[in-house]
Amino acid sequence: ENNGFVRQIDFYVLERVCEDIHKWLEQGYDMVKISFNFSKQHFVDENVAEKINEIATKWKIPKEYLEVEFTETAYIDDYDNLVATIDKLRDMGISSSIDDFGTGYSSLSLLQNLEFNTLKLDKSFLREREKDNRNKTVIANIIHMAQELDMDIIAEGIETKEDFCFLKNLSCDVAQGFLFDKPLPKEEFEKRLLMKIYS
Repeated sequence: ENNGFVRQIDFYVLERVCEDIHKWLEQGYDMVKISFNFSKQHFVDENVAEKINEIATKWKIPKEYLEVEFTETAYIDDYDNLVATIDKLRDMGISSSIDDFGTGYSSLSLLQNLEFNTLKLDKSFLREREKDNRNKTVIANIIHMAQELDMDIIAEGIETKEDFCFLKNLSCDVAQGFLFDKPLPKEEFEKRLLMKIYS
């Protein structure tokens, strides 16, 4: 990120993701939404949404299969461009998410001012849950607030059945973590698509 090369890497990854989705759709796989990270460095460019859309269009990717994931710190560094980019992506049919939510000091302002499709609750909340009942109340209210704002909520870092049951009782939309799966090589992911494990 310090020298800006991350912007080239992000677009390289997006190109490969779209190429793979195109191939999987042609082969008749039941596709799922793929989320890809974009660095806060992209917000020096007011046309970043158009460039994302251009690659998706080039590979003829239905937009519901793409989600751009931003870190919470992007909000702090370039608010105006972030707002404009999220609005453009939404108009193009591409969803966006905020990753590691709750790690910064601007979290409530994020919910108030930015229309993300998905909120990804940082795993640090679950670690703290073991020690502090007050934290359970915070988690419950974040989930409720996000849903009231018509956002999907994903809890990250789920490693135990206790974590899963806790979140299920709070009606959290999606749980993500090693309890369910670990990062996979592309070939293994393809096998699971073919077996319709994610359907």
